[in-house]
Amino acid sequence: MQSLKILIVGDGTFSSNCAITYLPSSLRLIDWPGYPSISLPESFEPSQLVVLCLHRSWLVELWPISKKLSNLKHLDLMNSCELRKTPNFGDVPNLETLNLHGCVNLEEVHPSFGHCRLLTYLSLEGCRKLKKLPKFVCVESLETLNLIECTSLEEFPEICGDMPR
Repeated sequence: MQSLKILIVGDGTFSSNCAITYLPSSLRLIDWPGYPSISLPESFEPSQLVVLCLHRSWLVELWPISKKLSNLKHLDLMNSCELRKTPNFGDVPNLETLNLHGCVNLEEVHPSFGHCRLLTYLSLEGCRKLKKLPKFVCVESLETLNLIECTSLEEFPEICGDMPR
């Protein structure tokens, strides 16, 4: 499995908090609804990963330590109800879409998020515990920002750069 590039796992039945201990670093796409572990394996080096789609996962955080995700363009953690915080986005320079819709326990978006220059789509819909967002410093590519049902959000995020679109 060392050369595996695409991993798609259907809605299989796994026990919650099942420890996933290995994923090949050659992966470019992971689509695993209901991913059963609280984080991705520490040994996983996702430098080739372009798409990470883990709807309804049991993730609390993506990784306990920072990872280089220089090729990641699409991160979709929709309805990952246990997710508490996002990763360091300084390690994700090419991120274009971020879907955190329905992450009802999300409390923190990493401050580096405001520097996602290529981000075009951000959904935080239904992130009911999210109180604040970091400054949007370099988000000139942002076209869609969804904050519906962010009922604990205390203020609209400050946008410091130009948004020509």
